[in-house]
Amino acid sequence: MFTLGMLLMENCPDDDCIIFRNTFKMCREMDNQLDGLTGQDLQKLKSRFYREYESLEHMYRTNFAVRRYLQEHPLEVAYNIKRGG
Repeated sequence: MFTLGMLLMENCPDDDCIIFRNTFKMCREMDNQLDGLTGQDLQKLKSRFYREYESLEHMYRTNFAVRRYLQEHPLEVAYNIKRGG
């Protein structure tokens, strides 16, 4: 899912993939904030992070636009070529 999210950050079609991309960006931002929190604030953000992550997993498995994008863009090859690997 990470590779898909990174690819969509660079090139996102104008369909439901935008929802996946935006949720992915939000999860990355929340993940970066987790290290700086403690106590109840940490627990609240973790809870929200896991809900959003579950939404990503669901879209990855079931969303037509996301599934089509995955079929049209073989992830490992596309990501490695873009990174020079």
